[in-house]
Order: sequence, then C-alpha cells, then structure tokens
Amino acid sequence: MAIRQCANHHFYDDEKFEVCPVCLLEQQQGTSVEDETMGYTVPLEDEDDVTRGLCLLESDSLAKPVAGWLVCVRGPEQGRDWRLQEGRNDVGTTVDADVHLAEKDAQKHRYCSVIYDGKHREFLVVPGRDALVYHNGVLLTQPEPLQDGDVLGIGDEEVLLCFQSFCKKEKIYW
Repeated sequence: MAIRQCANHHFYDDEKFEVCPVCLLEQQQGTSVEDETMGYTVPLEDEDDVTRGLCLLESDSLAKPVAGWLVCVRGPEQGRDWRLQEGRNDVGTTVDADVHLAEKDAQKHRYCSVIYDGKHREFLVVPGRDALVYHNGVLLTQPEPLQDGDVLGIGDEEVLLCFQSFCKKEKIYW
C-alpha cells in the first residue's frame, strides 16, 4: 500500500486509485467535501494523539436503521461486525458488497445475501451464484429463514459469520 497526499491534502492509496477519490467525488457532486470535514483524534496502535480527518458524506446522515448484525467468529476478520439494514444486504468480496469480506484470492465473490423483510419482520439468507455457502453446516441451495445465533460458513468454511437480529416479529423498533 502506498499512501499519497493530493494537492488538496487528502490521503489515498495510489495502488487502488489513480487519482484522489475525495477530489473526484467533489468534482462529480459539484460540492466541496472539505466543508464537511472536521478534525478527530483517534488512538491507534503504536501511535497516540494522531489527528485524522473525518469525512461525513451525505449518505451517512441518511443511513437506514439497523435491523441486525453479522459478526465474524472465525477467519481473518474475526471479531468484526457488519450492520444489516432493511432490504437486501449482499455478502462478498465485491467492491459494492454491503458485508465486504477480506479477499483471500484475486477473485471477486458474491457469496450470499441476507434479506430483512420489514413488512413480515423476518430475515432470510439467499445463496449467491459465485461460491458455496453453508447455513448451520448445511449447504445453502435455496432461501432459508435466519434465526438468532445461526452461522453462515463462507466458501470452505474458513470464514464463519454469526447472525444476530435486532428487529424481530415480537420487537418492533422502526
């Protein structure tokens, strides 16, 4: 990873981006993201009192309420969690995945989708087309309902994701 600083003082990885993505976003939207940036001190490993810019984008203020979570209980991202929202939440290594998993190879996979149906207040897991997914140890071949504590095994089950709902049939928050 090679971190660069553009002329507008934004930091970006030049191995992933040819030009500064923040400047590119500003040009596309015709706005200045600089106006929405504020200083924020974040304690990091081996570095204390480091000041970083925190960029609040328009989409952050319009975020949908949380409906549940997936938590990685085994794999490279063990301990990390992802918020699930109403509607389709894609799980994979593709750039646009809602639950973006670390890539173990150069291939992009869309493993499955976790869907929260707000009308019927239920969660479903739907298999993807790219790779195998296991639901509680059983190969997922068709949509299945998800219950609290269910485990999704990704690929050869090196990665395990545990499901926890927030919105349920008996608990309505939104």
